[in-house]
Amino acid sequence: MSDCGWIKLYRSILNNPFMRSVDVLGTWVYILLNVAYQPEDVVFKGKRITLQPGQGLFKIRQMAKEIGVSHSKLNRTISLFKSETQIETQTSSRETLISVVNWGKYQMSETQNETQMEHWRNTGGTQAEHLPIIKELKNIKNIRNNNNIVDLFDESENEQKPPDKFEVFWKEYPKKKGIGAARKAFEKAIKKASLETLIEAVRKQKQGDQWKKDKGKFIPYPATWLNQERWEDEVDDNGDGTGYPEDPGLQRLADWEQQHTL
Repeated sequence: MSDCGWIKLYRSILNNPFMRSVDVLGTWVYILLNVAYQPEDVVFKGKRITLQPGQGLFKIRQMAKEIGVSHSKLNRTISLFKSETQIETQTSSRETLISVVNWGKYQMSETQNETQMEHWRNTGGTQAEHLPIIKELKNIKNIRNNNNIVDLFDESENEQKPPDKFEVFWKEYPKKKGIGAARKAFEKAIKKASLETLIEAVRKQKQGDQWKKDKGKFIPYPATWLNQERWEDEVDDNGDGTGYPEDPGLQRLADWEQQHTL
């Protein structure tokens, strides 16, 4: 692949909260830079295929090393891109074929765009349907879910979907109380702050003396913490960041009010 040329990166990408993560954004840019920009013949699963613009073969472990993330984190990021309908994938024991959905819409030149889109309209299909997904192996199962295509070569290679954002937060938060209220509060909070921001704040405040005191007795209920936007709290010298460093009674009152207003 030539090192010449360029890709388009739209500012609207920042509207996706996941892209606020440096690792996620870096992985996305890495994929855009390394997929084919013109037809290219390669060997995949022992067969010769032609990659179309927006497709590329990747060795996941090598990719993780070059990006600077763990193998498991890269797999989660790829699964995230699939759930967001940004890419489609097929895997072999050695490589992963990644197809960037809507490559033609966002990356081709204006003339190429018009020609390619006209072809798709004339053939009555969508872009994703015309990507050369490899289907000749008998053990491939195509599962369509909300216009996403997931190819399973066998059950052992099936990647799990990215976990629910709330479940990630709930697993990290040390006090497992009032899950119903916490979920409602989380739905509001996630519109104000990214999941990474919430998790980082929880981890930081968990190290404070106040949250560690009396086996976590003074840790706020998760719904209280979210509704009061406590991820914005500054951690004091004791590292508590709770907003109640001198009067734990106020914390108990806030938690009691939260419990009795559900």
